[in-house]
Amino acid sequence: RLGGALDIVDSHNSVQPKLLLDRNGKLVVVWAEDNGLWYLQARRWNGTSWEKLPIPSKPLPYTSTGVNAFDAAFDSSNAFVVSVYGNYGRVQVSRTTGSSWTALTGMGFTGLTQLETNASGEIHAVFQSKITGNNYIKRWTGGLNWQIVATFNKTAYDSPDAPYIYAESFALRADGKPVLEAPTFVGGYGSDFFTWTGLTWLETHRGRYMHDYALNSSTYLITATSFYGGGTELEVTGTTQDAGLFDGDVSLAIRNDQPLLLYFPRAENNKLTAKLW
Repeated sequence: RLGGALDIVDSHNSVQPKLLLDRNGKLVVVWAEDNGLWYLQARRWNGTSWEKLPIPSKPLPYTSTGVNAFDAAFDSSNAFVVSVYGNYGRVQVSRTTGSSWTALTGMGFTGLTQLETNASGEIHAVFQSKITGNNYIKRWTGGLNWQIVATFNKTAYDSPDAPYIYAESFALRADGKPVLEAPTFVGGYGSDFFTWTGLTWLETHRGRYMHDYALNSSTYLITATSFYGGGTELEVTGTTQDAGLFDGDVSLAIRNDQPLLLYFPRAENNKLTAKLW
């Protein structure tokens, strides 16, 4: 266990915790805390204790159901960057060096709150146009400039009323090229992945129910899937055995280029279990 509770005020609600590493490889925890209003909180592990990250106060937008979705990352200079759903469903991205916040998106954009960084620490995000159906993967290059890395546009197989496919998440390969997760059937039937080669998108279908995915050091896509949502066999790419029956959430990571699962096995009294292939 690394230190004690991280809450700023123990009696206040703390939600949406996220683990990430800064550019120096230090562990950082980010969360939202209800201190009358919802505020962004962040602490960094210094080796012996959790120290509060020196960022300006940042209230987070919220609705009657709770705080809006948000994400966080560290850019190439180790500055803290936050994205959050703001007014009218538009994503706002802001950066701080410790004294103030600078907006990176003007009035914001429609798209994913998810932020990813490439090997150089450049911030990437997915902008989406509900008019053209385009998914723009963009890289922040400094100032207020977002540069398009790739554009994804595809129609769904089964719905003339919702003709376009929109990415639900994305990852970056070691060479910086994006991989998009997107449902090609609007009604479900699993997730497809689309990898940008620099010239075209390559499609890979992976299972009916997608629980989590990751890229190994060779940028090969590893997925954790099942035919049904819960209580069925958990299947992992590149392994010759199913991981067993499961219930609840599943988390997948890569350790020494091998899949590492964190999940609740049905056969083991629903105890949280880690399994390495």
